[in-house]
Amino acid sequence: MELLLPIGLVMVGFFTGTLVFSRVGQWVATLYELLKDHTEVRASSRAGKLVSASLLSSGPWIIIVAVVFAYHVVSKPWAVWLFAGFCGAIVVFCLLSIYLARKAAAARRENAA
Repeated sequence: MELLLPIGLVMVGFFTGTLVFSRVGQWVATLYELLKDHTEVRASSRAGKLVSASLLSSGPWIIIVAVVFAYHVVSKPWAVWLFAGFCGAIVVFCLLSIYLARKAAAARRENAA
């Protein structure tokens, strides 16, 4: 029974890290696409789009919730297992994202040649 609790906490942390990574990643990708758009728009219109995308997206709000939750559980003795799973998920999905981005860039270069 003593082994099941740490494994369960690592799994919960991993799932939470997956959720945070996906929502924040989608928010960052949305902001990137809005900034990349080079159509003729006024600066106030672009700023309005960025503000609305930031306020209506779940990315910044889930960061706030995760930070408040982490603040409240950091002093618990079992928190290290939860944070290990969370950080593990972030590392795994960052590495996976970098790998897939490099693979896509290589495929684009190969198709362009």
